[in-house]
Amino acid sequence: MAAHAVGRIHATNATVTDEETVLLFNDEDIKDGIEKCSRRTIEAALYAIWSQPIGFKVIDHGGDLFQFFFDNETDLIRIERGAHWLFKNYILNLRRWNEDLEIKDEEFAMVPTWVQLWRLPKQCKTRNLGSKVGETLGSMLETDLFSIRGKEDRLLKAKVMLDITKPLRRSIKISGNNQKVVEVNLKYECIVRNCQQNLEDTAVG
Repeated sequence: MAAHAVGRIHATNATVTDEETVLLFNDEDIKDGIEKCSRRTIEAALYAIWSQPIGFKVIDHGGDLFQFFFDNETDLIRIERGAHWLFKNYILNLRRWNEDLEIKDEEFAMVPTWVQLWRLPKQCKTRNLGSKVGETLGSMLETDLFSIRGKEDRLLKAKVMLDITKPLRRSIKISGNNQKVVEVNLKYECIVRNCQQNLEDTAVG
């Protein structure tokens, strides 16, 4: 009774100024809640994406660093060999954990990836242009032209070190001396698999 009455007195005596006051808080005040939501979100999503591996659970170490646990070695190997995985437009760079190492000592930020450059005009399919496009995506490793199975056309690809802390770009606009703008579609091998099966593995000169 007394506690309930006190609550009513405070509500009755509150001024408009009191009710409009905004209570400020920072990320530290809700750190536990953010981590719990983040862990549950990624755990539920990957549990479905990875075909419900037995005993799957996630530990959030902060800084976009997660540790995954599996009861079944077969599930672990299947998922490990399926890299790179994509989650909310970010690459999951998976590494097998060594219990003798501190988790934060592992380097996860960069991953080498072949990027296919689609919708390029024929005259633009050169290694020099491939390098220029690749440099906008990450550190260039190499570039080459590849044949497309069943077609006379060739596909330009660039291999770059991608920073997986950043979202993947889906396209890039280029323009030459004629000032005509061309939008080039970017497809990441082992991440976005469209058309990948139509490519031959042998580079052509």
